[in-house]
Amino acid sequence: MVRKTNVWVGVRPLNPEPFHEIRKELSDVLPQSYQPETDPHITVLQCNLPENKVYELEERARRLALIGRTFTVDRFHCHPNALHPEAIVLNAGIDLEAERSELIEFVRRRNGEPLADPPAPHSTLWIKKNDAYQMDDQTSQQLAERMADLHSDAVWEAKIGDVDVNTF
Repeated sequence: MVRKTNVWVGVRPLNPEPFHEIRKELSDVLPQSYQPETDPHITVLQCNLPENKVYELEERARRLALIGRTFTVDRFHCHPNALHPEAIVLNAGIDLEAERSELIEFVRRRNGEPLADPPAPHSTLWIKKNDAYQMDDQTSQQLAERMADLHSDAVWEAKIGDVDVNTF
């Protein structure tokens, strides 16, 4: 029997520095229950695949002509909502549907399956590490105000610098 493993396919920006700068701007507003995402990326697909097919998926993902594509970073988003965010993200204006569909078909032809519907393209800045923590109203208001102040700084154009495939 062939063992299967979970696989993540994502892209990384050519210049991650603007992501780090925006993340730092929120650091004094967020409580310690949130941890920074220090490796900016956009998830393309998560799937379950036979271990012996991971290299094929990596090769296929690298041939998708994603490197060098330009995308916009256009606004903050709190997931699932601003009152009780589990993650603070930057929305990424890039259409990955064709690439996702191609990879999903590739994975299924190799006896694999997507793990979930891929999220809208985004780059996570902060993620809640303590599930029991609930943000209080004052902190939520401070976060909303800071994000509003930073909104114009959170809009820029970026390029994809690398495609990455990892098991988890």
